[in-house]
Amino acid sequence: MALLTPLLAVLMAAAPPPTTSVQQRLATAKVCYDAADFECAERELAEVRKGLDSLDRSDRVTALDLSAVTAFSQDKAGEAEAHIKALLTLAPNFEPKAWKADWVKVLVRVRGSMPDRTPPVLNVKTPPGPREREPVTFVVMTRDPSGVDRVRLGVKTAEGPRFFAGETKDRKVWTLTVPPDLVTAGELAVWIEAWDIHGNRAEWSRLQKPTVLTVNPSLVPKPQVIVSTPVYETWWFWTIVGVGVAGIATAIGVSMAPQSGSQVIRPVLPEPVR
Repeated sequence: MALLTPLLAVLMAAAPPPTTSVQQRLATAKVCYDAADFECAERELAEVRKGLDSLDRSDRVTALDLSAVTAFSQDKAGEAEAHIKALLTLAPNFEPKAWKADWVKVLVRVRGSMPDRTPPVLNVKTPPGPREREPVTFVVMTRDPSGVDRVRLGVKTAEGPRFFAGETKDRKVWTLTVPPDLVTAGELAVWIEAWDIHGNRAEWSRLQKPTVLTVNPSLVPKPQVIVSTPVYETWWFWTIVGVGVAGIATAIGVSMAPQSGSQVIRPVLPEPVR
């Protein structure tokens, strides 16, 4: 045992120190930044960026945001802009938590210099309880920095997809309507697509996996179809015909019978010659 102790001590001394995880370094960078020790924060963040792919999306956004503000705090504008570009590529809709005027100006300027790859954001209001043979209207509220160019509604039918253009007054709130002839009892499968002026596309459901609404029966009663029996198949028709025929026969018979008190004129034939 006495011989093993020095050997263990040598092995422990030669062993590399335990590695610090990327998560731990990110936490340390936050502490350094909050203490205004920007050099410490930058040192830790440099190691964090090497292992950025090992972090989840939220932590990656935090690491790039912290890298940008740390560089900005050290008047390293070029490095700050590089971090901002990486940040906006990862999270195009990123908004800073700390609204410092100078920092926001840099963010806005960098965002404006980058090509717009942000698709519109759609908030769809689904109509409640659609009914058979009644139009179904969707209201779509959109948000996009460059402006929404067009929105369309797709309806899945037995003959294939049908599309209907949305209507808007301000390019922010759009209405899209399924015509009543496509609203039949059962199910209504729909989806919505939107494009901004740069061609970035957003969708709410899709043709391959549409949103399915249950269509309720119409409240308007269906007209009853009355099937009438032909006149000649009714019992009363033939009764009338029979009575009519009997009446006609009687009339004819009466007209041909001799009248009482009338004289019968017989023709006078010449006597034969003897």
